[in-house]
Amino acid sequence: MFFNSLHVYAWLVGILWGTTNSLVKRGALVAEAKTLSRRGSSGKLDAIIDHVTTPAFVVPQLLNQVGSGLFIYLLGISDITVVVPAANAISVLCNALADVLLGESYNIFYLLSGLVLLFGGVILCGL
Repeated sequence: MFFNSLHVYAWLVGILWGTTNSLVKRGALVAEAKTLSRRGSSGKLDAIIDHVTTPAFVVPQLLNQVGSGLFIYLLGISDITVVVPAANAISVLCNALADVLLGESYNIFYLLSGLVLLFGGVILCGL
């Protein structure tokens, strides 16, 4: 069977990591703007408080940590040589897609070339 529960979990980890990376980045920018607008330049404690009280940062960060917890669970029940490359490759793919959907600019040739090489390596690792 090509897709078993481990494959589904590896895909879920990759999707959670990849999509939330872009959203965490945007949320951090929102929190930093909030810090700067409030005081001009403030201390580290103010920046931390602004980050943990900004839903645009906290929600994607929590989802990212759920993915990390699932990844640790997968490492305990499966072959590390399959799960690690698969989850990370899917994460890179989802991160690139999320960035493009959120308006980031990429050189499409480099993006596609990198993804082809990455997934080629994952396929070789799985053989």
